[in-house]
Amino acid sequence: NLQAAEPALQKLLKKNILLQGALIAINPSTCEVLALQGGSRYRLTQFNRILQGKRQPGSLFKPFVALASFLENKATPQTLLEDSPFEWEFGKELWKPKNYDGKFRGNITVRETVEQSINIPTAKLAQMTGLDRLADTIKRAGIESPINAFPSLSLGAAEVTPYEVAKSFVTLANLGKSCESLNPIREI
Repeated sequence: NLQAAEPALQKLLKKNILLQGALIAINPSTCEVLALQGGSRYRLTQFNRILQGKRQPGSLFKPFVALASFLENKATPQTLLEDSPFEWEFGKELWKPKNYDGKFRGNITVRETVEQSINIPTAKLAQMTGLDRLADTIKRAGIESPINAFPSLSLGAAEVTPYEVAKSFVTLANLGKSCESLNPIREI
């Protein structure tokens, strides 16, 4: 919530603390980059957070878990998933995802799981679908960084750039048609 964050940001600005940020906006129908801001004060740092800054996308990967399950005919938007305590044995490790709010909702549809960004049913859906299929779907959507097929991938445990995330969401917006390359900004 930006309104809730504003007092903290104003406090930092008063202390003259250099803040950095990044933004990319793409027109999905034309694949045109409408805006790209990789940071502030280029003279101080030429590091472009959109093109070079790798971050974990977290919940931004949840739609791709659903998409992979649809492509593999493992689920539909109305498929019910149980939101309850869950453990996933992977290799010799045991992974126990938690919901952000610590609550369990019982049966919840795939659609509601994505809309409400619920971790446990998302992880269960990834297990039903298969991690290799999930990783493949993420790559086909436009992520070029290495993707490791671990259970936590379902909750966005990978390092990708904001450019890659934006490009992959263009693929979603275009119903699976990716932009092989994005059209550059026409004017500055």
